Amino acid sequence: MKLLICEDDPLIRDGLNDILSAEGFTCSTAEDGNAALLQYKAMQPDIVLLDIMMPGRDGYAVCREIRAQNSQVAILFISAKSEEIDQVLGLELGADDYIMKPFGKRPRWDSAKAPASDSAATRSSAPVSSIC
Repeated sequence: MKLLICEDDPLIRDGLNDILSAEGFTCSTAEDGNAALLQYKAMQPDIVLLDIMMPGRDGYAVCREIRAQNSQVAILFISAKSEEIDQVLGLELGADDYIMKPFGKRPRWDSAKAPASDSAATRSSAPVSSIC
């Protein structure tokens, strides 16, 4: 499965790339919102890991634009924003899950491993807690 990691912190971005590549994902990375959209269009990933607070366009704007193009791709926010309103907004914009930083080496990647088509189906019919 192709996975796009959109994260401005190079330590987190590179760490996720190493861990998820070792898990068998084909990974690509982007360091800001504008690069994320360019990489998304070039790669057409199955899964997008998306930070919210990034330079250029923020993760919410990137999520909105990706969702306008593709309702099937799985989108997981990874963010230090821990307020409930941030999580609700991310999920209402179409994200499949919201993982708060800091996280260990093995956060809830189960939702990322589900096929993208399953992700879109459950997004419309099940609460997020049942996806994970």
